[in-house]
Amino acid sequence: MKTGEALEGRLLYPIYVENRIALPAGTILRGSVVQLDSDHSRRIHARLRGDFTPFHTSVVQFNQVVLPDGTLQPIESDRATDGVAVLHLSPPPDQKKRSFLGDQLAQAKQELKETAALFTTPGQGDRLVQFIYTQLPYHPQRIDAGTTWTVELTRPLNLSVCDHPPMGSNGSAVAAKQKPDAAAGSAEQDKGWQLHAYLLRTVSSAQAKPGDTFQAYVADPVFNSDHALVVPQGSLMIGEITQAKAARSFGRRASFGFDFEN
Repeated sequence: MKTGEALEGRLLYPIYVENRIALPAGTILRGSVVQLDSDHSRRIHARLRGDFTPFHTSVVQFNQVVLPDGTLQPIESDRATDGVAVLHLSPPPDQKKRSFLGDQLAQAKQELKETAALFTTPGQGDRLVQFIYTQLPYHPQRIDAGTTWTVELTRPLNLSVCDHPPMGSNGSAVAAKQKPDAAAGSAEQDKGWQLHAYLLRTVSSAQAKPGDTFQAYVADPVFNSDHALVVPQGSLMIGEITQAKAARSFGRRASFGFDFEN
């Protein structure tokens, strides 16, 4: 991770013009690291653990988009520093009632599966290198694959749109399912609507309390089986936190739950 390092990313969400797709999800964006800011807070905490890495926060800027036909089009965007990994959220599975011993056994099995996944899923070599780095008092920083940024354009971008509305897309940061009304047809009722949305602010289990509300914008418009628009892009969703417990020392994990009411 250094100033001038080239970056290539893909759009997490498609871009729409009047609820018609203009740039599909996965469109390539190109940019670079334009600045490295000192991360003083992280440096102080690292020193206490014997880690003397001069931690920095990367500042990135994207300046080019590859259109679907392969054409390169320059763009002008603001700088971004809020790079984070995307969390794919889904409702928890129905859990059967168990005894205390059964709960502990189920948790131990899940932890065993997660440990085994470290050695069986792709990328074992990279994870080994990163583990070795964590044991050293100094190690290089990097921007991990899958890091995402929210970037705003500083100048408008002229885009043409497709003739037909999209029927879905992948890669959501927040997903919520909603049943359509009876007028949408029986097939639509069975399938339900899947809404892709993004949060307007950070929601953390460390500060949030049950009953707090938050907002999210719908990222993709939703169409029914007749290609009629039922949920426009940009619609506002209101969520309520149902459970929040911060992570604590000695490996005690955080817990977090929420519902979307409207």
